[in-house]
Amino acid sequence: MERNTIPLREVRVRTVRPDEELRFDTLMREHHYLGFRKYCGHRLRQVAVHGERWLALLGWHAAALHCAARDRWIGWTSLQRRQRLFLVCNQSRFLILPEASGIACLASRVLGRSVRHLRHEWPRQHGHPLLLAETFVDPSRFAGTCYRAANWIQVGSTRGFGRTRGAAIGYVEHHLPKRVFVYPLHKGARRQLAGEQANPDWRPFRQRIMLTPSQWSSLREFLSQVTDPRSPQGLRYPMPVALTLLIAARLAGAKTLTELCDFGRALDQDVLARIGSRLRPQSGRYEASGISSWHYILKRIDEEEVERLLAAWSARNLPSREREAGPDEQPQAGLSIALDGKTMRGSYDRDLGQDGKLRNERAQQQVSAVDIGSRMVVGQRGFTGKKEDAEGLALRELIDTLNLKGACYVADALHTNRETAQHIINQGCHYLLTVKGNQPKLHEQLAEYFSGMGPDVVDWDSGHGRIECRQIVRSGDIGRCPQWLDFPGARFVAKVTRDAKYKKTGEKRKTEIVYLVTSLPPEQASSERLLELNRGYWGAVENGVHRVRDGALREDASRLRKGALPRVMAAFANLALSILRKLGVENIQRRMNQFRLAPNSVFACLGACPG
Repeated sequence: MERNTIPLREVRVRTVRPDEELRFDTLMREHHYLGFRKYCGHRLRQVAVHGERWLALLGWHAAALHCAARDRWIGWTSLQRRQRLFLVCNQSRFLILPEASGIACLASRVLGRSVRHLRHEWPRQHGHPLLLAETFVDPSRFAGTCYRAANWIQVGSTRGFGRTRGAAIGYVEHHLPKRVFVYPLHKGARRQLAGEQANPDWRPFRQRIMLTPSQWSSLREFLSQVTDPRSPQGLRYPMPVALTLLIAARLAGAKTLTELCDFGRALDQDVLARIGSRLRPQSGRYEASGISSWHYILKRIDEEEVERLLAAWSARNLPSREREAGPDEQPQAGLSIALDGKTMRGSYDRDLGQDGKLRNERAQQQVSAVDIGSRMVVGQRGFTGKKEDAEGLALRELIDTLNLKGACYVADALHTNRETAQHIINQGCHYLLTVKGNQPKLHEQLAEYFSGMGPDVVDWDSGHGRIECRQIVRSGDIGRCPQWLDFPGARFVAKVTRDAKYKKTGEKRKTEIVYLVTSLPPEQASSERLLELNRGYWGAVENGVHRVRDGALREDASRLRKGALPRVMAAFANLALSILRKLGVENIQRRMNQFRLAPNSVFACLGACPG
């Protein structure tokens, strides 16, 4: 039998095994005219084989978000498209391998076998059915004959735009419209996709996430330690039950006490019964706390105790550091902890004083300790007063509370002072502090020392719509000559230079130069490690906690200002973020939106009620 003559009935299509994916990607990258980067969303790699011989490769992934020709053919609305797009997949790569290119009718045979295999394999791997397959064919290269022979339907053409990375706009016109082909995978697929009523079996697969029973039990144990400020006589809502509801509501994105009440009212009766809510004798129904109860509880609760207990639970459950410990024990040392404060902007009173003038008190603030590796909040302490003085004092008190021997504390320029550095050293810990203009003498010394020195390490990053270059140069061990730099415990200093260029506009951001001072020993203070800690600080505190609290929970727009309310709500926001980080959730806003639409699922996530 000749090399390029094989019985087509013996050709079969199967899924690429995990140990074959590298071979698949390499062949696609070498022989496909578009090359190969990666697939987006759910994906499936297929290979057409004759015996053990590879003949063709096919790659499937999530469907195009917008395709006018396809959408017109289906006839669905924009809302239906957003809800049902996961029922469509896209064939982005189809490659006949060079050694099989002369086999007649192979392409149409492979396409037919491929869609039959796809119809059963996709639900098995991704947990939901497929109704339609789509693909785009470049008419300047191919006529699409094999698709027509395999009964695919041409529904139109694209407009000739393509997505270009790094361009001034997301899509640019390339004047090469593609032909759009679709293949219904089930009878009546077009009618079902555009139907008014969705099939109840159409549910996109979502990985189930939940705390383990031991984690939930430990959290309830910590909550039970919160002192109840109310009289036990006539008590309707026990403190652990109220705080469980508060955790769940914050996980669902509740921002105000009104939203907290609405969340409780939306819960099913069996969920309220399981968490121990009150049974109202008159109606025989379980009820969650009302707004007056929340005001009474949260205004009088001991906010310092709440902050300490919630952060202690997060610290105990750090990934890679979980162990059997008592409620008051601390996590193991050797951590990298980011420290920073945040102002709760709406948490101040605008009352008239005795002199008739408007008295504008300072907003409440909170300093948080965040584990850089996991971005979980392991410590928090509220304070009020002038930021520079009060935050420094609160930070030092927080370090005393954490009591982490050997940990490295990373802080911004506000806390770069001798008092804080000496305090950290006295605790048996290390520091990495940023030096800017608020320490003029130290800043001048470091600028002079690093003048004319080239970088040790250069790091590039292309995320967040910009291309960033970070360079670092580190000194030798200055701990042997303390007279050179009068700073407690200093062992190394470094200079970090940051340059950035925006991808869309090409505009360059102003070069930023900062200096670092650290007490880390030589084996922990390499240039790479210092640059990693400096960058991890912003990712953990600013992007991982403060920005999420402002975005997902709109904390800066909050007007909660009475008593302990602002600090308690902020502490529970930190706990909600720590729980989601513990469960591996990356898109916090999206997960909170899902919880808001299905309030009962929050308790399944916590492990309080089996889902």
